[in-house]
Amino acid sequence: MSIGKFLRKLQKSFRHLWRMSVKLVKSLINRLLASLLGRGRRRRRHRTSGFVLPTVAMVMLVVILLTTAMVLRSFERAKNASNFRVSPAALNAGGPAIERAKAKIEALFNDPTLPRSTPSERTLYNAIVSQPERYTFGDEIALKVIDDFGDGEGG
Repeated sequence: MSIGKFLRKLQKSFRHLWRMSVKLVKSLINRLLASLLGRGRRRRRHRTSGFVLPTVAMVMLVVILLTTAMVLRSFERAKNASNFRVSPAALNAGGPAIERAKAKIEALFNDPTLPRSTPSERTLYNAIVSQPERYTFGDEIALKVIDDFGDGEGG
């Protein structure tokens, strides 16, 4: 027997086994549902009996889903509106600081003591430290960083 024939027979066997397992699961589910819903008892029922409960359940489900979607959408819109108001306020609050920084950098690069080529970080630092009054505006308060970490032993 060639490998191709063997594989086809194997596939056919697996398909048959799959179909049988699907039929078995369906029959088990049908029996379970029949026992839970009481279908085993023979009663005379009208064809349309029992349509109200599923209809009401579906309508309630749709209403709940729509309400949830609307609430989530309104929360999202409120958050977006808040962000829209906050963003310009933050940009406007940072504007003066950006302008001060631009003025200080411009003054630093116009410093005659610095070389005309690109200065090193050390040269820029020395220029700022040697003439702090030149890079401090009148209404500024300089912050001092204090090293108060102890002796470095942790704790």
